[in-house]
Amino acid sequence: MNIDKLKCDEVKNLEDIQGIGTTSEHAGRNPKDQEKVSCLQTHYKDKSNNKQEYNELKEMIKKYFVSSQNDSNLYKAFCLCCKAKVKGKKISTPSFSNFRNDTAERDSFYKCLEEKGFYKKK
Repeated sequence: MNIDKLKCDEVKNLEDIQGIGTTSEHAGRNPKDQEKVSCLQTHYKDKSNNKQEYNELKEMIKKYFVSSQNDSNLYKAFCLCCKAKVKGKKISTPSFSNFRNDTAERDSFYKCLEEKGFYKKK
């Protein structure tokens, strides 16, 4: 199942989003990765090619949205913003051609969440 097939009105938690499938990224492969959000990333492979846990959305919640972590509307907003980025901008420049379609600009993702009523708290 693709992220664009999710029914966001039925999403209640992070597992409802990431349960459709997960992805891993490779550490140190692309310096622009810090500027991206991967909705399905739950692991990465370190430089020795060992699988390490890292859930990008979970980390985002812990850092900015901890007060809303029990609010199902936060996960609906995550779902809508993940879907919006899949339907919207595809990165087409050659240097970014290896990014999956579940990756979006981090600032755009935060802006989408803000538009849905969730503000990034510093």
